[in-house]
Amino acid sequence: MFGISIAQVILYFRSFPNDRRPMKLRIGMMFFWDCAHTASLLGIFWHLLLSCRRSTSPDCLETSASWETILGFIASLVIAHSAQSFYVYRVWIISGRNYIVTGVVCLVAVVQIMFGLLSAKTAVKSRDLQVMYSSPYPALSAGASSLCDILITISIAYFLRSRSELRRQENHIRQLKVIFVEIGLMSCIISTLVAVTLSLPDVEARQNWALAPGPLLTKTYFNSMLAVLNARKVIRQRQVEGRGQMYELRTLGSSIYRTGRFEDS
Repeated sequence: MFGISIAQVILYFRSFPNDRRPMKLRIGMMFFWDCAHTASLLGIFWHLLLSCRRSTSPDCLETSASWETILGFIASLVIAHSAQSFYVYRVWIISGRNYIVTGVVCLVAVVQIMFGLLSAKTAVKSRDLQVMYSSPYPALSAGASSLCDILITISIAYFLRSRSELRRQENHIRQLKVIFVEIGLMSCIISTLVAVTLSLPDVEARQNWALAPGPLLTKTYFNSMLAVLNARKVIRQRQVEGRGQMYELRTLGSSIYRTGRFEDS
């Protein structure tokens, strides 16, 4: 999925050069952490699958947290927080600035970050992965992440369904809803798998099984955010083909003008 991320980042910067600088900086920052996450995964799997395969050396049997593990964990937290804050703002716009809905989603996201930081603190302080996985913090963080993804997906699907401002706009709203729901369901399923694996009774089983869906969830967050941003290109082209009518796509905080110019707010 790292290759897909690279392709989507290139597509984003080539297609939307007029996007505001904060959004460009966010994408650049997330891509940097995605590269760091990929590098940490390469180090971890090299250690587990190649250098320590069928080995009983002390270096392979120890459970201390390596720099690759700590770097990957930090990168996962940063990417998850950035992606979910992106979606929280979209919920805020789509819901018509609904304080209750947005507040609930924000609260769950903050809880996830809090437990994630506690997990990182446990790993850094103990320098032992088994100590971290034996604590309840990773499972609670994953559970809050899954709940946050579910709330975001349901909120966006509900408020997009209730929008019927312009008849000709309904097709574009339907396209947006399909994009958000499909991407949201994917992240919900993967985050739920992470929560389930981190809730297993055996500590070693948690550590082993979480290696599969955990990294995949981080890649899904970044790619889903890029997919939503890049979907504007297709919608813009279809609106320009539809005689350049002006439709306000508050889902993405944007407008398409009669001249075909696209601006991201």
